[in-house]
Amino acid sequence: MSRPAKAVILAAGQSTRLGRAASELKPLLPVAGIPLLHRTLRTLGNGGVREVVIVVGHRGDEIVSSLDQISSAIEDLTISYAVSDRYRTTNNVYSLWLAREELDQDVYLLDGDVVFDQELLVALDGPGEDSLVPVAAYEPGMTGTVVELDDENYVARMVDIRDDEPAFEPARKTASVYVLRRAFLREELVPGLERFIEEGRVQDFYEAVLSEAIHGGRLSLRAVDCSRWCEIDDADDWETAEYVFSTPEERFAMLARGHGGFQRHGAVDHLVMTNVYFPPEPMLRDLRQELDRVATDYPAGQATLARLMAGIVEQPPDRLVVANGASELIKVVCGSVTRRAVVPVPTFNEYEQALHPGQLVRFALQPPAFRLDADTFFGAADAADVELAVVSSPNNPTSLVVPREELLDLSERFARRGTLFIVDESFVDFCADPALQTLRDEIDAHPNLAVVKSFSMSCGIPGLRLAYLLTENADLAALVRAKLPIWNVNGVAEAFLRLLPRYRKMLEESCRRVRRDCDELASLLREIPGVEVSPSSASFCFVRLPGGVDGPDVAQRLFVEHDLLVKDCSGKSMSEAHGYLRVKARTPVENRRFAAALAGILTAEPAAAVMP
Repeated sequence: MSRPAKAVILAAGQSTRLGRAASELKPLLPVAGIPLLHRTLRTLGNGGVREVVIVVGHRGDEIVSSLDQISSAIEDLTISYAVSDRYRTTNNVYSLWLAREELDQDVYLLDGDVVFDQELLVALDGPGEDSLVPVAAYEPGMTGTVVELDDENYVARMVDIRDDEPAFEPARKTASVYVLRRAFLREELVPGLERFIEEGRVQDFYEAVLSEAIHGGRLSLRAVDCSRWCEIDDADDWETAEYVFSTPEERFAMLARGHGGFQRHGAVDHLVMTNVYFPPEPMLRDLRQELDRVATDYPAGQATLARLMAGIVEQPPDRLVVANGASELIKVVCGSVTRRAVVPVPTFNEYEQALHPGQLVRFALQPPAFRLDADTFFGAADAADVELAVVSSPNNPTSLVVPREELLDLSERFARRGTLFIVDESFVDFCADPALQTLRDEIDAHPNLAVVKSFSMSCGIPGLRLAYLLTENADLAALVRAKLPIWNVNGVAEAFLRLLPRYRKMLEESCRRVRRDCDELASLLREIPGVEVSPSSASFCFVRLPGGVDGPDVAQRLFVEHDLLVKDCSGKSMSEAHGYLRVKARTPVENRRFAAALAGILTAEPAAAVMP
């Protein structure tokens, strides 16, 4: 069979689920810079469609006006309209009924909120008289029409699910784009639409007519696999469509702007420095079982959170403040500075950004080693008369640790001049021997010392936002607590704290495993000509690229060519920042793939040639 030369598009609805996420009408939402219906008409026109009938209703004159601007640019395409006068009180079965006289030949029948390209039309090509529908894997949260397929990929059951209904198993999600044959339209669909309208079933979806025909054996609807489409019901769908239909370069920029959500889009993440082996599946299962309770109850306040954390870090609760991520603690502590604070750079950017420019004293770590010289650092802090000094150990992005003895010596020297000393130990669990590096057990002897630790890295839970501040300084602890909301930690994070002691040994082993993988990754990267890798004490490698190679360009190419995400250090306060990458260790297979891809980019050789 040839492709249909006619299409019917239903675009009469009010798009209430999108709300005010966009000022545009949903059929005219820009997706990757192109209004949705404009894209649809161009795709159909390029696919051989010569006649399109669009059913409009809500703000229909605006849709018509917009499409009039592009209709002449699509060669040999005729556009006509049917207008719904009842779009506020009816559903799409009524819209399609309005266009029933146009169902006189094979057609593409589609909703006006589906984004697709030629790939979908190609998937719908094929011999035979069957009607066709594209399908993709059903994912939790999807609504609309789902189908169950028989062994030959024909639809055996079609069900419309709404927000409060789960899908059956196994289910496939339809794209709301159909190829329907002339005989079925004449003998089944149009009579079915007439019957629904006569019975007053104007609130139904036209898929109900299709479902009845399938159930009665009067419609052979064959499913074809095609995942490159998006149905836009709400703001989340719109964001997904923007990503799917953007160029790889545009996707890369979108992810950079978003500061997270990388796993949603399938890229391999060597950027966010988390433990890929934790939490283990049994712990995630326990956490899922807690979800019903924690979602419907208030989370605990600081007193309870501190007791839970005390059981984990083996410190008295009154020394602990539990926070919604280290960033929350950093903003509170740095926001309390009245004079100046010294921060070695490069480091975690939040420390620099949380301080006013006039308060920030940057202490530059010198390349190529980027090691902290404790004496020089203290001298700079003393000369600037700082009230706060910050050291991250291991440091981000250099992955270098400051020896414990030097940190304790700095703490004593800062105490003599009345300076608060913050040591960020967010990566300490990845050190060769964390117990010999942490300052946690030295708190009682150093009242000017505070340890900050994020759980995102070692526990692999950046989405839960958990961190603590540990200090003997009661005034500091009270100041931080006073500036936090009553409920600053969500219930899921609290449940994680309650479960963590049961999985302590698994956490420790997972961190040792990351340490081994990171060492192997460093060895692989050092084999690439011109690449230098600093000694690592964390879960990531600090990589100096060959001279003249631009880190942001390499990071973009790794994503565009290999779907790999990595951190370029151009945003760090450091000399020759554009020449460095920070690479998180993942599994051995993934690390080898990354090293091979980087080698291919830097040496212009096929990536497979350098696979170990």
